[in-house]
Amino acid sequence: MSEMVFTAVFIASSQKISGVLLSVTLRAVSTGDALYQAERELMEHGYYNIEHLSVCIAEDDSFLGIKIIDNS
Repeated sequence: MSEMVFTAVFIASSQKISGVLLSVTLRAVSTGDALYQAERELMEHGYYNIEHLSVCIAEDDSFLGIKIIDNS
């Protein structure tokens, strides 16, 4: 299987903020793999109470990494 670029969207909390809407864009072989990797990435960056909202195929030139969508 070849890797594709996925974006997963979550609501999560950290020590500084609670209920923040985040997107994680990364390369993975499937949606399940993308969700697993994205959740691990969030945990490694100190996020907890992670709730998955969606996952989709992203544009190939999308910024890879964690991005705060909304923190209101």
